Amino acid sequence: MQIFAVYDLTIGYKTPLPLFMDNAVGTNPKEVHIHIKRIPISDIPLSETEVSTWLVNAFSSKDELLRHFYKEGVFPGTPVEGELSTISGLLNFFAILICTGLLLWFMLIPSVWIRVYLAFSFLLLVGSTYFGYKPKSLFGTRFQC
Repeated sequence: MQIFAVYDLTIGYKTPLPLFMDNAVGTNPKEVHIHIKRIPISDIPLSETEVSTWLVNAFSSKDELLRHFYKEGVFPGTPVEGELSTISGLLNFFAILICTGLLLWFMLIPSVWIRVYLAFSFLLLVGSTYFGYKPKSLFGTRFQC
């Protein structure tokens, strides 16, 4: 197994540092920010003295990230979320509600013929997939897969 990169994670909490039980129960924190940095293996030095200097620099940059986070509330370079449109949210909600209602209505129709049609359609699709059957086109050309 070959390692190509190391990932440096810095976690910032909006509230004071939570206790372990707060995390386990899910009561605190309500907002967590994670800054992830990918470090290619080729950027990590090999000698012991260079690695120690590199680690000190890495932790000093993490301290700067956290200072910025606790001052500004976000990590540097993080895009700020915009306000959500109420109208767009309501339109999406009603579109999903209508689609779900239509599917349920079609599913619960008491007509036997619709159920027979659906069963035969299902069998045709399963059979044609299993046996590799490709029907001829109505217009004389075949679709290429």
